[in-house]
Amino acid sequence: MIEFFQKLFVSDLMPHGHCYFWSPTIVWLQVISNSLIAIAYYSIPLTLLYFVRQRKDLVFPWMFVLFGTFIVLCGTTHILQIWTLWHGTYRMEGMVNLLTGIVSVITAVLLVPLVPKALALPSPAQLEERNRELNEHIAERKRAEEALQLAHDEMEARVLQRTAELQVLNERLQKEIKERIRSEEAQQRLEKQVQHAH
Repeated sequence: MIEFFQKLFVSDLMPHGHCYFWSPTIVWLQVISNSLIAIAYYSIPLTLLYFVRQRKDLVFPWMFVLFGTFIVLCGTTHILQIWTLWHGTYRMEGMVNLLTGIVSVITAVLLVPLVPKALALPSPAQLEERNRELNEHIAERKRAEEALQLAHDEMEARVLQRTAELQVLNERLQKEIKERIRSEEAQQRLEKQVQHAH
């Protein structure tokens, strides 16, 4: 096992190109196809990383990172397929394939319990419907508050009007009481004068 790791980066085996008898058509087909796949695999994690950084409200951001790692490793296996056309470093290629396999299995296993949780999240259409209902509820509440304020204002106006009317009546009553007292006092004086005259 120690010898395996010592020779991890050593090109002591026959390059893969020999299997194709160095046929330019097959070699370049392998180079072009694996290059395109690797470019796609490397660009996808960059897009995922951008998405995760922009969306701070993601529920499972670590799963996006795990997917990104898995995809980068898949792209690396295709780069190594190009590399092993000219260099027989199959131990290194095998180790990257093993690492890719481990990360792939971890990603697949962790994804399974996330599916029910992800399905439980409301869809954009459901969120839009809830927002519409909430806006209707807010508008209805606002109308009720406005009607209540209007009723309160009307009641306050009536109270002020009634208070003013009562004040006017009270002032009249006070005048009448004063006039009656003056009248009674005058009548009492008159009666006294009449009594003194007899």
